[in-house]
Amino acid sequence: MTDKQAAKQAKRRALQEKFSAKLTERVEEIDLSWQAVSHRPGSLGLEHPFYRQVHSLAGAAGTFGYTGLGVCAREIEQILLEFTEGHHPDDRFIEQISTALEELRNLAARGADSDYSSNRIPGYMSTGKAGDQPLVYILEDDTELASELSNQLALFGYQACPFDSDEAILAAHQHQPADALIIDIVLPEGDLHGTEIAPRLQSAGAVHAPLIFISRRADWQARLAALRAGADAYFTKPLDLTQLVETLEQLLERQHYDPYRILIVDDDPLLAGHYATVLREADMETFELNDPAQLLEVLPEEKPDIILMDLYMPGCTGIEAAQIIRQQPIYQGLPIIFLSTETGVKQQLDALRLGGDEFLQKPISDAHLVEAVSIRAARFRTLKNLMVRDGMTGLLNHINFKLALEREVSLATRRHSQLTVVMIDIDHFKQINDRFGHPTGDRVIKTIAWLLKQRLRNTDIIARYGGEEFAVILPDTSITDARDLIDNIRDQFSGIVFTHDEASFHVALSGGIAGLEARHDADALIAAADEALYEAKQTGRNQVIMKSG
Repeated sequence: MTDKQAAKQAKRRALQEKFSAKLTERVEEIDLSWQAVSHRPGSLGLEHPFYRQVHSLAGAAGTFGYTGLGVCAREIEQILLEFTEGHHPDDRFIEQISTALEELRNLAARGADSDYSSNRIPGYMSTGKAGDQPLVYILEDDTELASELSNQLALFGYQACPFDSDEAILAAHQHQPADALIIDIVLPEGDLHGTEIAPRLQSAGAVHAPLIFISRRADWQARLAALRAGADAYFTKPLDLTQLVETLEQLLERQHYDPYRILIVDDDPLLAGHYATVLREADMETFELNDPAQLLEVLPEEKPDIILMDLYMPGCTGIEAAQIIRQQPIYQGLPIIFLSTETGVKQQLDALRLGGDEFLQKPISDAHLVEAVSIRAARFRTLKNLMVRDGMTGLLNHINFKLALEREVSLATRRHSQLTVVMIDIDHFKQINDRFGHPTGDRVIKTIAWLLKQRLRNTDIIARYGGEEFAVILPDTSITDARDLIDNIRDQFSGIVFTHDEASFHVALSGGIAGLEARHDADALIAAADEALYEAKQTGRNQVIMKSG
């Protein structure tokens, strides 16, 4: 066990000890509340201290290793919920609660029934980029649970800050808006108070933050209230942290998408500049081109999501330019929006038939332009991801990696710049699937994909080349720098602990690297990197070999 792992276990043990130290007091408070209300159960409701105390224990116990205790508290909560929904508090109701409370006391006295301090979440590791941690605010009145949730999120690269009051989280969110919010539904102020404070928090922040509700409640009314409060996700306690982290990543990726990239082609520099200004104000990136003859040089460099092009330009019409663009297979799906004063329906239809995707008539309002471009760009990105990315990892698939490499080789050749290709393979992957099953193997694949995305630059291109093999394009990178980088990632990955049931294991990687200097086409570059990978596998695995020459 590493020092870091030992420190994490020590922190877990300390938290569990803190929970255990207060457990007797919590159970006594539940008993006292029941004694105070048992002779007049008609006054019981979701606002009553007895319900709130049981609800809090049901949510926290399982998280801190008291699984049976949590189940028992949940059963009491269910009896109370049935009562509040119109059942009469008869003698049977009193007997059910009394019997369950006796079991609750016994379970609390026995101590924890699962090894909380050594819990590890399969398939993930704490390797977030330093200084690039998403900020998550947590509103949870159970301080032990909030602290544990914060610590666990930190393992996944999040900066999590727990709060136990409206005032504190509101002040923090106004001062520094969170990237995401996690709020318990049931708070001391009310049964659905979390859904009431959420809109105030969203109003206090500079932008809308993804909102996740957590609760011990799984009933329809709680979920409906959360939905109406703007919930992006809803999790019941004890929390499935793996799923929560995956949801957070999806929400934050959607929230912090890369700006749409728009290439404006118009022979009028002023008009092109106007469109560019309008779109930039809408947080898009724009590139202006006044001569369509330069399109084939500009497209691989700027990689636009959309081409916004004038229909009539001297020397080459927009339709002719579109037809030339469509001659390149990689640009068959790239949206082209024509701008023109043309009012003839036939001419507009011809423009669409011969390569365009949409026709906007000049003059066009700023709002209309932004809306039309945004809708088309969003649809293009969605379809592009479905077509070019691997469903499991979100990385480029095999064929689109090769297309991307052809573009990068062409660009690097024109620029006389360096370019390196890396092939990576998971060692003994079949043994992992055979021993632990395909779901565990899938977690290993997702983990290396996640690590590569975390460690590499936005300008680098990562693909799942096939099965357990990955490929990476590193522009403007020497072969020796690439070797050092990939070897560091290999070393980091080999230290990750994966788990399956009671077993834990490590996984190694092998890598092969080749540079463009001695090769002049994409196929030769891939072949050289593959040859280096084969050598790495044949000479011991768990290493990176570079093919220089």
